[in-house]
Amino acid sequence: MILLLIGFILTFFIEFIIILLILKKDLKKILFYVFLINLFTWPLANLAFSYSLNFYFIELIVILVESILITLLLKLKYVKSLLISFLANFVTALISFFFLSP
Repeated sequence: MILLLIGFILTFFIEFIIILLILKKDLKKILFYVFLINLFTWPLANLAFSYSLNFYFIELIVILVESILITLLLKLKYVKSLLISFLANFVTALISFFFLSP
């Protein structure tokens, strides 16, 4: 349980920093929305992973869902939201590969 909490906190923090660096505004708004988005997608991704679904498929779905949520919450164009979601999730996926690979 502690490892899951640490994983969530790291994912949230890394994605928050990436999105903040890209948008460079509204710190509190970005902090809140990234937290909400991760509260929704992170548990679902971990649940899917526990059922041995393909990691790449899960990441693709997470990127698409998060890009839609970023578009709606932060009022950005979809292409920009998709790029932001891809970058944030690419970095967190690389980090998880680094730490979770045998």
